[in-house]
Amino acid sequence: MLHLKKINFKPSNFNYYFKIILFYRNDNDYCGINNIKKVIPKESRKWLKKNHKSRIFFIIKYKKRNIGIINFDKLENTFSIVINKNYRNLGLGGLGLKLLFEYLKNKKINDIYIFGLKKNSNAYNLYSKFSYKKKLLKNGFTKFYVNFKKDKY
Repeated sequence: MLHLKKINFKPSNFNYYFKIILFYRNDNDYCGINNIKKVIPKESRKWLKKNHKSRIFFIIKYKKRNIGIINFDKLENTFSIVINKNYRNLGLGGLGLKLLFEYLKNKKINDIYIFGLKKNSNAYNLYSKFSYKKKLLKNGFTKFYVNFKKDKY
């Protein structure tokens, strides 16, 4: 039922996928919980054109609907995930992360880092389940360490 669709950018589909990414990146709850500002589309398009090769984007699909997005940074080995408000608290975020982790493990990426805020208790608890270690940072975020060789998930 739930699967990840990897985005393969081409000139012919760039605008289509950009709109999906921008929609989730500017989600009111996502911006509010993570203390980040909404992005300006023109600047965001420039950023995506410049950075899409160093990222892996996945659309989270559930019952043929787009319900979220995952943005994995290949340089920093970290990611962000946004799930549509109507699909939260159903266990779909955890399933999406398991699928992401399987993909990364198959690509021989073993260590990743996740950042979360304690006030986002659902994400914080989920990241705690998958991590073997965590560290509170000065900016208020907690850095979670995940190692697939330890196979905690």
